[in-house]
Amino acid sequence: MAGTAHSIPVAPPLAREADRRHRLTVMRRWATGTLVAVATAWLVILIVAPAGDWAGYVRAALEASMVGALADWFAVVALFRRPLGLPIPHTAIVVARKEQFGQTLATFFRENFLSGVAVAERMRSSASVARASAWLADREHATTMVRNALDRGTAALDTHHERVVDVIVSELRRAAAGVPFTEMSASILRAAIESPQLDDGIDAMCAAARRVIAERGDRLEEMLTAERPWWLPEALQHRLFEHLVDRTVDTLDAIARNPHHPTRRQLRAALVGLVDRLEHDPAFGDRVRDLQRTIAEDPRVDAVLREMVAGVVDRLRNEARNPGSQLEARLGCAFGTALVEDRGDIRSGHVVIRKGMRADPFPDGSGIIEALLGQ
Repeated sequence: MAGTAHSIPVAPPLAREADRRHRLTVMRRWATGTLVAVATAWLVILIVAPAGDWAGYVRAALEASMVGALADWFAVVALFRRPLGLPIPHTAIVVARKEQFGQTLATFFRENFLSGVAVAERMRSSASVARASAWLADREHATTMVRNALDRGTAALDTHHERVVDVIVSELRRAAAGVPFTEMSASILRAAIESPQLDDGIDAMCAAARRVIAERGDRLEEMLTAERPWWLPEALQHRLFEHLVDRTVDTLDAIARNPHHPTRRQLRAALVGLVDRLEHDPAFGDRVRDLQRTIAEDPRVDAVLREMVAGVVDRLRNEARNPGSQLEARLGCAFGTALVEDRGDIRSGHVVIRKGMRADPFPDGSGIIEALLGQ
């Protein structure tokens, strides 16, 4: 409301155009009326033919005024149209040669004001890069710039929050669907097979399995005994479960203690076979890619991604909205530090500007100016 109260009223374009047309009409009437008055006075002097030398001077002045007025009218009108519609040579010049005028004017502006060399030279002579770097290298100035950027970014997120989330989610889904998952999986598995850390991973899996059995043994027994046949005694079922758990724990311990355990070799062989199928079995690769697309297009995956992205965007927005937040401090510190460290590269910045401006930055300038002249 405050901004509205203090804003300066601006006349609508149509009102300004109507005012200009009104003033043009008034000027035309004044010019025409003056010409008519001068012509009338000339006719009166010519018909009455008063005695005295002054009459000759007055008549000459009136004739000169009429000739000058008609010449000015013809010169101005002949620039834009044919006077009285007559096909007089060398009239309607602007209409006939507007393309040529536009090209000439565009060439002049492009070569003298908009060329890459001219723009680069003006930026170099003004030392704009050095002054901007020196100003932003100050921590307070960098923080001010970051604060302004965060304020505008927060306003944009407030207005387009759903759109931002949709764009990010769609890009993530497109990237996930386009990732060469088959080739990537084969490369990761081959690297894991060839790495000595595979044995460490097997040891970690054995330890994790033993921990799950120890911590959730009761829950596992409930899950297994839920389908117990009616004729099997409960005590015997419990004894069988304990025996199964003991054998499983013993096997996990044996795998963890023995680096050459057959299970380790079997796991490596299975991974090698999987890598071979991923690399050389087209049908298997197609099934993996179909599974990849199915997962990427699953609505549940979309909902999870949307929730995660919305949460991240909300946290960033809340962090950016608070002055003096950690985000603002980190960005200001990083920006100022980077500029201080890169002060020695200011000359190279000018070199980059000059190289970038060698090409014509406004190749369509002539077309723009021609269009304006056409209007």
